[in-house]
Amino acid sequence: MAGREHASLSAYNLAVIVLLSVLAGLALAYLIDAVSVSRQAVPVSAYAPPFVDKNIAGAQLRVPQDWLRNQQTTSGGFADQVDLIVDLEFGGEQPSTVGMLFTPHSRAQSSAYLLDKVYLHQFLPEQLSGPPGLIGKPLRQENGFAAETVWYDPLSPMPFVAKCQVAPIEGGAAQCMRTVRLTDGLSVTYTFAETLLVDWPRFDEMLRPVLEQTGAIGPL
Repeated sequence: MAGREHASLSAYNLAVIVLLSVLAGLALAYLIDAVSVSRQAVPVSAYAPPFVDKNIAGAQLRVPQDWLRNQQTTSGGFADQVDLIVDLEFGGEQPSTVGMLFTPHSRAQSSAYLLDKVYLHQFLPEQLSGPPGLIGKPLRQENGFAAETVWYDPLSPMPFVAKCQVAPIEGGAAQCMRTVRLTDGLSVTYTFAETLLVDWPRFDEMLRPVLEQTGAIGPL
């Protein structure tokens, strides 16, 4: 009799364990599905038609209409600037949004140039810690640089430089700007979340395919 009761209890315990395992598996499946849907909520921007042709500073750009920040600006021809916004994969759980403003070089000095000519003379004494390899220097607020910090690579002759500003809304992500000279006539100014500074060694490399697709630079 005791043996039968023991066998019944064992069978019952086994059934409970199996049931719990099934429920746990279903819960995990739903969790994975929910995470997958969440990751797909912001897709990576695709270089796909319809396209808009723009000539700026002698560079003939062909950009997807969906990338234009102002969707109503769809006419082609010559332009003083081309303002894009794209979602790119930087290795995080979600694609990261990067603004790309193309302008003639005469209207936007490179960040590396501004480091020596402007920012260096506005540095405060303190130094901030941040992404490995970068130095953070706050700027003097009385000269119009309110709550802004310049992050730069001190070891390179052509350093990575970005100027970041604290978000105006509490809890928001700080935003950064980086201007790069692409050709003798064309520059691009990137705007992005400060969290992307952790990828600064490969930042320009990650954006190069977009520049090649649009025609801003030629292939390597």
